[in-house]
Amino acid sequence: MNGQLKMISLKEYAINPVIKALIINDFVVWSGVNLISPILPLFIADRLDGKSIEIVATSTAIFLLVRSLIELPLGRITDKIRGDRDELWFRVGGTILASIILFLFPLVTQAWHLYLLQAISAIGRGIAAPAWYSLFSKYIDKGKEAVTWGIEDTMLNLGMAATAALGGFIAQESGFSVLFYIAGSLNLVGALIPLVAYDKIKKK
Repeated sequence: MNGQLKMISLKEYAINPVIKALIINDFVVWSGVNLISPILPLFIADRLDGKSIEIVATSTAIFLLVRSLIELPLGRITDKIRGDRDELWFRVGGTILASIILFLFPLVTQAWHLYLLQAISAIGRGIAAPAWYSLFSKYIDKGKEAVTWGIEDTMLNLGMAATAALGGFIAQESGFSVLFYIAGSLNLVGALIPLVAYDKIKKK
């Protein structure tokens, strides 16, 4: 009886390869991003003299505004293209673009540098996000929606919690530049993970 209950429990948490790849992709990418996010104001204060709080707020506003403007038209484009592999390539390409931007953050010396990088990063994230949600919605196992989203959210929060603490340690011991290089590398690796499910995703 106990063995049977254990088998049922494990089966309930089994997910298909496409969803598994998307969850791992999200886990790696946002773990990398969260190496930086909690200490970004400290980085800006260290690099830019003057109104660092105002600069942080402005750069965040730019990121959110540009990403918002990108996501809706990209979502419409992906919906109009038959098949699902366009979403896969949008996810991969957008994440790679945002990853490259992370390697450029150590070069920031002026506020406008930061604003430009945030805008380009927002374009990458705005391309990648609708594609990820589209694929996740299409390939999620029917009847397991809640548990699958639970796995996704749990993995995301665990990864971000771990890297939030780790990011501060790395910045303290090795400097901000090393931290951005590690975050960029994690994002590049994460960007390629969905490709392992390429053959499982529908063609046109």
